Amino acid sequence: MRNSPLGSPLRGDACLHVSLARIRAGEIAGAVEANAQARASFAENGDARGLLMCDQFDATHLHVQGRLDEALALHLDILARSAGVVRRPTDLYICHNSRAVTRMLLGQHDDMLLDFYAALNAARSCDSPGPYINALTNLGGCHTDLWNLAEAQRLCEEALDRAEAAGAWTAYAVSVFNLAHV
Repeated sequence: MRNSPLGSPLRGDACLHVSLARIRAGEIAGAVEANAQARASFAENGDARGLLMCDQFDATHLHVQGRLDEALALHLDILARSAGVVRRPTDLYICHNSRAVTRMLLGQHDDMLLDFYAALNAARSCDSPGPYINALTNLGGCHTDLWNLAEAQRLCEEALDRAEAAGAWTAYAVSVFNLAHV
C-alpha cells in the first residue's frame, strides 16, 4: 500500500482498516503509518466521516499506550464533532465499543454500559453478523462482571446462538466462558 495513490475514495477505507487490524495485532508502527495514509486519502477526498475514523484510531492508539483519560477525552470530542456527519453503522459500532472499553478500564461502569448498548444498537444495522455477536459477547461479559446475572445470561445465550449459527468459534468460546460464570 505504500506506493499506492491516495486519490481513490476507497483507499482511505482500506488504509484505515489495515491500521485498525495492525494496532489490535500490536504492530504499532505499521498501524500509525497506515492511519497516516488513510488520513491523507480522506483529507484529499474531503471525507469527514473518514477523518473522524482516523481520529478514532488515534483514541485507540492512546488507549494502547495506557493514556486512558486522553483516549476518553478524544472519544468524547469525536462524538461531539460527529453531529451532522453521515456515519456507517460499523463506524458507530467501533466508536461506541471502543469508548465503552476505555470507560470500563476507567471504572465508569454506568457510562460503559450505555456505550456498550449503543454499540449493540449500531451493530444491529451492520451487514456482517460479527459486530452484533461481539457486542452481545461484550455486554454479556460486562453484566457477568457486574453481577447482573439475569441480563448476563440472556445476552450470553443470544451471543452463543448467533456465534454458533455464524461459525464464529472464538465468540462462541467467550460466550461459553461467560455463561460458566453466570
